[in-house]
Amino acid sequence: MDNIQKIRRVLISRNHANLADLLIHSEGELSESSTYGHYLFSTISTYFIKSPPKETDLLNALSAVDKKRIFDAVISVYPYRDHAPEIVNVEYQISFDSDVEDLSPETPAIKEVSRDYIVSLSNRALNDIENGDYDSAITKSRTLVEEVFCFAIEQQNQKPNDNGKIDDLYKQVKKLYSMHQDAETDVRINNLLSGLNKIVDSISQMRNKGSDAHGLGNRRINIKDYHARLFVNSSRIVADFILAVVENRK
Repeated sequence: MDNIQKIRRVLISRNHANLADLLIHSEGELSESSTYGHYLFSTISTYFIKSPPKETDLLNALSAVDKKRIFDAVISVYPYRDHAPEIVNVEYQISFDSDVEDLSPETPAIKEVSRDYIVSLSNRALNDIENGDYDSAITKSRTLVEEVFCFAIEQQNQKPNDNGKIDDLYKQVKKLYSMHQDAETDVRINNLLSGLNKIVDSISQMRNKGSDAHGLGNRRINIKDYHARLFVNSSRIVADFILAVVENRK
């Protein structure tokens, strides 16, 4: 395991999965100086984290508290001791050598949403849960629903709402595909659609309170394994249903 992955594991174990995700496509480089540090023959050093442009901008814009969390994770991997590098600074630099373009790790570049895509992203979210990374699982699941909604809207040659509100995207989908409840529809189907509305609303709210996309705060909630699984599986059901509606229109 390379050291960046070790640093990510430390961050995740300390409930800072949002910071760990920023390092998914990063590489680390240790630069030792010729100056001795505070330990026997230790050398004053700088640790460079090299990432794609977008991630580098996000890392440089982090608060002092979050930068300290990353620094502490680096020190956990490179502990202070005799005859070793003594890291006193962590710097973030742009790297163009990564095999990915300037993409957010939670926003896959896809041209068309398919059932395979839904299964793939859902499974990745479930793997996050197995690794204890509940925040990342929620972010992936919310991304899945958002991508499917946008795809459904674009299939009707319309532009998705760009205000970042998933419930507004869902309103667009319902209007374009005539998914409103009505008296002519079986009451049991109407009840299911009503339940779907509540699920989408909960997905939108969970993103704001519980995921890694908006950082930490007083409104952050604790997420258990079974809560994360419910969220992932609910998102998968919503995505699969909307895709089926789109396919039925073709």
